[in-house]
Amino acid sequence: MGLFKRRRFYIHPIQKKYALLTAILLATYTFLIVIILFLPPAITLISGSSLEEKAQAAMQYIVLGERIWPAIAISISILAIISVYITHKLAGPIYRFEKTAKDVIGGDLSVRIRLRKGDDLKELANLLNQLLGNIDKSMMNIKRVERDVGADLQGILTDLSSSDGLNNRQDLIERMERIAEKNKEIRDLLKRFKLSGQNEEKR
Repeated sequence: MGLFKRRRFYIHPIQKKYALLTAILLATYTFLIVIILFLPPAITLISGSSLEEKAQAAMQYIVLGERIWPAIAISISILAIISVYITHKLAGPIYRFEKTAKDVIGGDLSVRIRLRKGDDLKELANLLNQLLGNIDKSMMNIKRVERDVGADLQGILTDLSSSDGLNNRQDLIERMERIAEKNKEIRDLLKRFKLSGQNEEKR
């Protein structure tokens, strides 16, 4: 599987979360700026200032209103879009993690996480790939040993069913010893993993 290509910037719901968070933070910041800018002329309008000062304050109020509200709306929209673009580097890997996890749950241990150049979470992807590689290798070894044991058992059953199958006792013992060794190999492979049922068995 080659490097996957992402043609969309919106990949994962986490991007919507950070876009909304960015918009909220910007709106809060803008609200504070608006208070600072609009408060002085508002105080002038409601105070006992002269008519000329009130006229200047009203004009300042109108000019600020005409300029700042469109700027606020445009800024919030642009920054929300920018946050989606920035989180693209994070959302892509999360999407790949989730897809790989679903493949593993479905029984496919051959999958690996492949990220694009510039993506975040590459260290985590490498660790998860090592984990998948170790499990995949162990399962392949277990499958190989299980296949050998099955072949040996089938051979023993075939010999036992024949007319002279019980005559060669020493050969039967040696073959059973080989099966016991392969069974031990499977146990050694499984010892690498701590299973949830082991704690209950110790009780």
